[in-house]
Amino acid sequence: VIVISGLFITLSVLTIQRNNQWANPIVFYKNEVSLTPDKERNWAELGKVYIKEKQIDKALQAFGKALNLGKEGNTINALPTTFLNTYIALLHAKQLKKALHFESIMPVQGLTIHDRSVFYFMKANRQTSSKEYTQAIKSLELSTQLNPGNLDAKANLAALYIETGNKQAGLVLLNQVLMTNPDHKMALMYKKKYQQ
Repeated sequence: VIVISGLFITLSVLTIQRNNQWANPIVFYKNEVSLTPDKERNWAELGKVYIKEKQIDKALQAFGKALNLGKEGNTINALPTTFLNTYIALLHAKQLKKALHFESIMPVQGLTIHDRSVFYFMKANRQTSSKEYTQAIKSLELSTQLNPGNLDAKANLAALYIETGNKQAGLVLLNQVLMTNPDHKMALMYKKKYQQ
């Protein structure tokens, strides 16, 4: 009975400790990379958590380790999601030259449909910042085709339509977004701006 009670207490303490790790994603993935430092996916997941927490320098370090694990000579054979999230972190860090390099080598067909939509959305944001409006429209059209539920992409696309002279199409798209979500902040902001 004493042995069983001791075992029960030990397992209970270990369970509580693991639950505490699960409650904090950074702690969880830091633990995972310490246990399996040669697993690309764990480093990439840690990087994604750092992006969410707006710790971009740490995200880039984690993605650098993930990419190095997938390196064979001069070729990077990392997971497509590692490429995508590195690209996103580089955009957040305003490292445009490196981001453009990742954009050019992005294994788009290897991404899930959702991740392809995210890639084109992020690419459109970069293109819009660079005033490449025609290309940004194409990227947002691809993003919304892949994920029709991406209301942010639809709202941005509507704004670009309006900015490039297609006000009617832009307002129709904004109304579609607002019919889906009447409280969508971007769509409301754009509608107020462009209906004047």
